[in-house]
Amino acid sequence: MSSTSQARAKTTMGQGRLTKKERHELILSEVRRSASIRISKLARRIGVAGETIRRDLIELGEAGLLNRTYGGATISLVTSEPVISQRGLILVEERARIGRGAASLIGKGQIVMIDGGSTTFEAARYLSQLNRDLIIITNSPGVASVAGTKSDLSRHPLPRNL
Repeated sequence: MSSTSQARAKTTMGQGRLTKKERHELILSEVRRSASIRISKLARRIGVAGETIRRDLIELGEAGLLNRTYGGATISLVTSEPVISQRGLILVEERARIGRGAASLIGKGQIVMIDGGSTTFEAARYLSQLNRDLIIITNSPGVASVAGTKSDLSRHPLPRNL
């Protein structure tokens, strides 16, 4: 059971007060789930004073984890997408299917430019399994490394700050 699930269970079963960390995890989970939250609803749900939630939202806002609004908060667009290492762990089958499909569209001897990303990494991984004699141009270290595993692929890494 994740710590957020444990925190939810704790609040719904009346098993005592949540720690500050547990409250923060629960708040972030709620704002990610519904895109916005209200102080009054959170205070009732968690069983703490509105001022406690307000202070938590201020801290989370200052950390850049959410955007404060009048009476609540919204999801921070900057942190709404997980880092690439985490994205590779979610929607795995979908990314693999997209990667396979994209790789199947590339013909023998073509020049392909592949940007960085968890789904494009999957496309590069599938391309590296095919014998297509390709030239791959990329700005992604991950794509370059997977493309560099095959002798029939010529990879040309670009500077990352184009």
